[in-house]
Amino acid sequence: MSRTIEVRHCVHVSERPFDEVVAAFMLATGSVEEGFGSVAAGATTREEFEAAFRAREGSSGLERLTKPRAGPESDDGGGDCEESAIEVGVAF
Repeated sequence: MSRTIEVRHCVHVSERPFDEVVAAFMLATGSVEEGFGSVAAGATTREEFEAAFRAREGSSGLERLTKPRAGPESDDGGGDCEESAIEVGVAF
């Protein structure tokens, strides 16, 4: 079975230092970086499944699905910058 989902790609630019931005993002998001299967493994009911994932939501209501991946410095016309890719999602 397959279904279509909507994905929103967001790019955020900040004048704050890179490490400060990443640290703030990490604090505001929860994590399922250990793997979806690991989080869901103990659930035997829908309620337990939802509770396991809701317990991992950060203050933003988002969960990190992958560990941050730093990219090469780039120049987008506005000068040198650092990049990082973090996949996040909303469980429900």
